[in-house]
Amino acid sequence: MKRCPQLEALSDEHHSALVLARTVSRCAAGRGNFSVAQAWDQVEKAFANELDPHFCVEEKFMIPPLEKKSLPEIDEMLARFHREHRELRECIRNTQKRDAESLARFAELLHDHVRFEERTLFNAAEENLSQEELDLILEVHPRRPQEGLVSQVTQK
Repeated sequence: MKRCPQLEALSDEHHSALVLARTVSRCAAGRGNFSVAQAWDQVEKAFANELDPHFCVEEKFMIPPLEKKSLPEIDEMLARFHREHRELRECIRNTQKRDAESLARFAELLHDHVRFEERTLFNAAEENLSQEELDLILEVHPRRPQEGLVSQVTQK
């Protein structure tokens, strides 16, 4: 899908997040290049270095202008967006559960969340945000080379 230039950097990071989700899902199933413990270590690093900063850009610069629209269909999307960000953060905070089952759950949540944003939420942003609002996203989050999630988890 062709994405507007202002959201391309975030969209590129979604691709990397999908690679992370697929990789750690395989580890959770015993088919990966890492042990479950090593995969969790990589997830924590990727979350701190890539995912959480990505979440923050969305939460500070994309979501507030959408919330101001007060459209029922957008409000439903935003409720899901906020719920999924909370759930993903809770997976990271819950250091007592670092087993294969919780790793698989994290991978599934991340995969489904990225697909939702790419197929639904970003389309709503492109349709409903002003040029100025979109430009601000690009200004605070320009496109940059991707090395984080993919290289951290897939190379071993």
